[in-house]
Amino acid sequence: MTSRRLFITQGVTTLIASSQEEALTSERSASDDWLVKRVSDARYETLSLGRVRYAHAHEAQIEPRVAQSPTQISLVPGDAIVLRPPVEPETAEELCQSVMTWRGRQDHVWLRNGDEFSGTFLYLDIRFVSFQAFGVVVKTPRYLTRAIRLGLERSARL
Repeated sequence: MTSRRLFITQGVTTLIASSQEEALTSERSASDDWLVKRVSDARYETLSLGRVRYAHAHEAQIEPRVAQSPTQISLVPGDAIVLRPPVEPETAEELCQSVMTWRGRQDHVWLRNGDEFSGTFLYLDIRFVSFQAFGVVVKTPRYLTRAIRLGLERSARL
């Protein structure tokens, strides 16, 4: 199947055709979660996942709108998951740029109230996002979490 990839480069959004796994698409609904991957220093791609059911350090289980059953996808250091992204294109682009310009070595989480913190991402499920930060395990309700970015040196820590 051919799906489309959404590339955002310096404020310009472009849709191009690309062969991709059937589960990933750029055709979005308001309830879709996104996977954001860096393509180059100035460019990243945003792929619609449907709904992320579960995620941990190396993979996520998604429930895509275009496939019948849950699908596993691999996550690599630097990948980000955006949960229920903003509907307004400008706000969504600002969030993706903020997530992709963060260059920390640790995993990072952005909350809907504007707070953010670094730590070690443990897991995400249908109810909570769990991080180890500040010397304790921090669980935030999923609906209060905006985005999670895997740290650039995650593989060295696991």
